[in-house]
Amino acid sequence: MRGLLGCNFSLYKKDIIAINGFDERYEAPSIGEDTDVQFRLELNGVKVKSLNHISVQYHLYHNLQERLQVNLDLFEEVKKLNLAFTSYGLIKI
Repeated sequence: MRGLLGCNFSLYKKDIIAINGFDERYEAPSIGEDTDVQFRLELNGVKVKSLNHISVQYHLYHNLQERLQVNLDLFEEVKKLNLAFTSYGLIKI
């Protein structure tokens, strides 16, 4: 099970609205933003299914060392709170 990839996924609009979209506090690419969305969707009962190896995707290298720990720490905080809805998404609270 590979999980959700933030660069290439689809879902029902009602499901992304229910979790208030992406958490905009994540700074570095590839760590956090997609993992966070998957975690919060699953808290709301959405099943994530990978369709890996069905299409071709090209990826650019990102130098993420400088911001990586910020994202990792943020995702650990999200997991501890165990909340599906973010206050830092589509609607700012």
